[in-house]
Amino acid sequence: MKTKYKYFILILITVLASVIIYNYIEENTRVDVVPDILLSQSKIEADILNDTNYSINNPKIVLNPYKISPLTALVIFKTNDLASVTVTVKGKNGDDDITNTFVPSKLHLVTVYGLYPDYENTVVINTADEEKTLKIKTDALPKDISNASPYEKKSEDFYFTTSLNTDGFPVSYDKNGVVRWYLTERYVWDFTRLSNGYVLLGSSNLMQMPYYSSSLVEMDL
Repeated sequence: MKTKYKYFILILITVLASVIIYNYIEENTRVDVVPDILLSQSKIEADILNDTNYSINNPKIVLNPYKISPLTALVIFKTNDLASVTVTVKGKNGDDDITNTFVPSKLHLVTVYGLYPDYENTVVINTADEEKTLKIKTDALPKDISNASPYEKKSEDFYFTTSLNTDGFPVSYDKNGVVRWYLTERYVWDFTRLSNGYVLLGSSNLMQMPYYSSSLVEMDL
């Protein structure tokens, strides 16, 4: 009985010590709180859609709407009837235009990407009946992103790259080696273009340095 009693006391002391140590660590260890990306996105979209009473002649322009992609924008307006909208980002060289056409709607959330950095971009919005030319001014690139050497002109497509460490950004270059898209979040390691037009990236939340990411993130441009 004495031996069993000793074991019981030992186990009790061990449990109490574990609880005390756990509580001490919990109270004295700083835990980083990472915002929920979907919740943040929903709040941004709610704010953007709070006021959509705009026309093609006086549209709402939101540069860098999701706060991580400075060379993109949303152009928002309504039409009285269903209308298909075409948006064109005019290239500097006359042959680098980026054009997209959207399905017919009355509320138009026109996505604009491929803007030039540190430049007053010309963006043309067309419906069957109307045309509007917009000027969208962008900021300069971050100091740790620079234009690449010009690529050999073999393709009209953008060149998408990402870093293999946490010091880089996902970046896209046009055929002249000019940055036309990048993210300010450190999504690194993996970059895959998907058949739906989206991209698949390694999450910026690292489990362990230098590149062990906790998840993958799918997003549009």
